[in-house]
Amino acid sequence: MIRSLLPLAMVSLLAFAAATGASGQAAPDAAALFAHEEWEKALAAYQDITAKEPGNAEAWFRLGFSAMKLGKHDLAASAFAKAEAGGYKAPRLFSSQAVSLAQLGKKDEAFASLDKAIEAGMPVGPLDSNPGFGPLKSDPRFKAAYEKAERASLPCKYEPESKQFDFWLGEWDVFAQGSLTGHSRIEALQGGCLIVENYSNLSGYAGKSMNFYDPALGKWRQIWVDNGGTIIWFQGTFQGGSMVFDGEQQPRGGEKSTVRMTFTPNPDGSVRQLIEDTADGGKTWTPSFDGKYVPKKG
Repeated sequence: MIRSLLPLAMVSLLAFAAATGASGQAAPDAAALFAHEEWEKALAAYQDITAKEPGNAEAWFRLGFSAMKLGKHDLAASAFAKAEAGGYKAPRLFSSQAVSLAQLGKKDEAFASLDKAIEAGMPVGPLDSNPGFGPLKSDPRFKAAYEKAERASLPCKYEPESKQFDFWLGEWDVFAQGSLTGHSRIEALQGGCLIVENYSNLSGYAGKSMNFYDPALGKWRQIWVDNGGTIIWFQGTFQGGSMVFDGEQQPRGGEKSTVRMTFTPNPDGSVRQLIEDTADGGKTWTPSFDGKYVPKKG
């Protein structure tokens, strides 16, 4: 009896393996075609997968994306709708959906999808780089959508606190007691969230600082590192029209000391930097540097 059942069991097992093997192979092949941007073949592969697995939301998205890349926007829009209905909520789905709807002239639906993309975390970059958004750009709603995406992905560009130190940006000649002592380039990076100082004097001394507003602290922070190994951490606030930092410096081989820096913009476009030291816990302060940043000519 057992012997008579073995052939039937083997046949069933082989049939199951063949079925699952064929299904399991289709997805990797389709994924490879998608990754290599072979859109015609990827489209056909995902059409086959979604025919067998109509609840596969990611497959519907990839089908739609392949169709969009081939300019088949009706097919793409339909596939994107099925992906969304299946629970696929990635920003890339909604932005691609917006492109296809825009290309079909369905602006209201396109802006609805674009809003979903921004809410899901789409950065502002694709609105500049993707020509598929072209049909939307003359519509006033595009400007509002662009600003919404930019505010989300580049918050420091809009937060007033992050712009408090912008008066220090530029190429500068640095003077002390009327004599040129060095040069400094102050630049904004990381979407305006970071201000980087690049300083060098006429004697070979050089240093850099990174400055940023920390929303968690409600203060500015600076770290300064020079070519002598001195490291200073500062915290500061914008008060009375000046940026005021306090910190502790620890020269290599030297004693720790407390430092205060005050940056003040002048009406003529220059910036004063006053550095003061204290040896009595802040009761009295002694200036160690009183410099003037003058915009570099040429």
